[in-house]
Amino acid sequence: MDYAKLYTTSVACTLVWGQRITDLESFWFKDFNELMDVWIEAEEPGANPPIDEFPILKYFPGKWKKRADKCRDMMDEMWDKARAIIDERRAKGIKRDCFIDTKLDEYAEKGWPMSQHAFNNLFGELLEAGADTTANQILTLILALAKYPEIQQKARKEIDAVCDASRSPQFAIDFDQMPYINCIVKEGMRWRPTASGGLPHLCTEDYWYDGMLIPKGTITFVGVWAIHHDEKLYPDHEKFDPDRYLGHPKLAGEYAASPDYNNRDHFGYGAGRRICPGMHLAERNMWRIVAKLLWAFELSEPVDPISGNVIPLDVQAYNSAILLRPLPYKVTVKPRSPDHLKSVQGELASAMKFMSQWE
Repeated sequence: MDYAKLYTTSVACTLVWGQRITDLESFWFKDFNELMDVWIEAEEPGANPPIDEFPILKYFPGKWKKRADKCRDMMDEMWDKARAIIDERRAKGIKRDCFIDTKLDEYAEKGWPMSQHAFNNLFGELLEAGADTTANQILTLILALAKYPEIQQKARKEIDAVCDASRSPQFAIDFDQMPYINCIVKEGMRWRPTASGGLPHLCTEDYWYDGMLIPKGTITFVGVWAIHHDEKLYPDHEKFDPDRYLGHPKLAGEYAASPDYNNRDHFGYGAGRRICPGMHLAERNMWRIVAKLLWAFELSEPVDPISGNVIPLDVQAYNSAILLRPLPYKVTVKPRSPDHLKSVQGELASAMKFMSQWE
């Protein structure tokens, strides 16, 4: 469970802050996840009074205010410290290929369009948005693959036709030849979307929809979970069925940008002007993880060592937070063959060498 989070946090942290995360005790992982735990608690549905509907409630005291203040202070402390680490690195003449170094160079030359506080928190929020969300979806996909071995078998026929034991799948050259992997990723986003409540949108003018007035200033949400579990849109919606996406071979961004909104694959990344800007990275990350896991390993439900009986995975066991995540679970993971394992170890050595420039 932790290493799924470590992977996605490290990918986002490398891109944004130029810092690869190598262990669970790292400041970039441990402190960050402590912050995210507080943030998720503060944002959990029902954890706060309905201030948007009844603004007067913001003047009333309550523990929710202290929780919000704690979260804000932790964010400021976290991202100020992260910025100090970056400044110390750059003072030594070490610049890296990442977002923050690019912007620091640009703003030093052209001037600052925002305060230092806003800048630090902007890059902090990029990490906040890119870490837990993708990790939650990867954990959902591993849960589903272990629960439904027939899906693994179908995917491996596709994978093995392209990649033997000498190399793992690569997105850049294998995506078009492995459409079923794309279907699995999409179905995970539909079946258990981590942002199940969607993001708020503000109506900027009076708008009539289907005979109903939506007044200017109204806050609306895209009800992602409700859409994804609508029997008319997704028949047999509770079933994890990647086959439903065989007619959607493209990536989510292409369907989201299409004027044919009735042909959307899913709404896991939201919709409209506040659609997830990181969908391209997230979707490619998940494709790589699913393809490589299925190429290298067999996943299954765990077996009780005493009785020998299978311990069924509970596909309903999820938290109730604003970001949906499976509750801790166990799966059995076995290498498919000694040759597959040897290739994994070889690719690891190559990856470690490449990633060392961000450590």
